[in-house]
Amino acid sequence: MAKTILVVDDEQNFLELLTGALGKRGFEVKTASNGIEALKLVEIESFDLALLDIRMGPMNGIQLLGEIKARQPDVKVIMMSGYPTRETGG
Repeated sequence: MAKTILVVDDEQNFLELLTGALGKRGFEVKTASNGIEALKLVEIESFDLALLDIRMGPMNGIQLLGEIKARQPDVKVIMMSGYPTRETGG
C-alpha cells in the first residue's frame, strides 16, 4: 500500500512540482493551498507524512502543525519555507 502524503503550500506551482515528483515515486499525494483546506482533508483521511509551508495564511504552518498533531499524533511532519530566516533555520 502506498504511503499517503499531505502537501500544504500556498504556491500552486510548488504543489504541482511536489505532487508530480512524489507521485512518480509511488506516493499517494493530497494537496491543500491553505491550513483550512488541509484540516478538512485531515478530518477524513489518515496521512503518513505532512509537508507544511511555514508562511501562509490565514493559518500559518506552525499553527497547522499543532492542529494536525492534535488530530493525527503519529503523522510525521516536515516544515518548509521559501523564505529562509534565522528563526526557520535558513
